[in-house]
Amino acid sequence: MINYNQTTRDLIDDLKVTCTSHGLGNDGNEYKVITQSFLYKFSNDKFIYDLKEKYPELKNQKNLSEYLGKMSEDDYLMKMRDLMRGARN
Repeated sequence: MINYNQTTRDLIDDLKVTCTSHGLGNDGNEYKVITQSFLYKFSNDKFIYDLKEKYPELKNQKNLSEYLGKMSEDDYLMKMRDLMRGARN
């Protein structure tokens, strides 16, 4: 079983180490970097989850980014519109 609290703390600690090693330790910008990185990861994970829930055939894709990149632009945009419609309901 995944311990999400510990995984989240580990992610934040790793980001703090990265910030410190690049001269942003205990700086106001460290908070911005950590917050933006964490929110980006959350948004990306949520997008992938929603995409796989809406389109079950995508659950078996090993490299979803590569698969989406090979799609035609029209197919990709249609999937994004479908996701947005579902988000509003």
